[in-house]
Amino acid sequence: MAGLTILEVQTRIFVAPERLRATVAYYKALTGGRCSLHFPFPERALELAAVSSPEASFLIIAGAEAALAPFRSTALTVLVADIEAVAGRLVPLGATVLQPVTPVPTGFQTRLRHPDGLVVEYVQHTAAAERFRNPTL
Repeated sequence: MAGLTILEVQTRIFVAPERLRATVAYYKALTGGRCSLHFPFPERALELAAVSSPEASFLIIAGAEAALAPFRSTALTVLVADIEAVAGRLVPLGATVLQPVTPVPTGFQTRLRHPDGLVVEYVQHTAAAERFRNPTL
């Protein structure tokens, strides 16, 4: 069985809204990376920014504690080339689908629990993500 085409793995960081910019600056300085994506997600009362580098990538999720609470159990965001392949490849290996493929502002996402208990969000960016790329954060 071939593996998934993984484009990037992002560790999730959860912060209060007023800490977003300082947290982005910190992870840019830490990694020498850049803010590769920044977008509001008003439907969930969140604002997200990604810091990407060859060594490490982070997804900073800002919101009030009540808005962040449903997302805290998800440890990683994995960007993939084909969201439809995720469940088909991972369920036979023992993963459980927690959320089916769902549209999000940047494309599509799904969440799975791996056999070891790790909860991972898988995301496929589409052309919709382009409007959020290369922010000035």
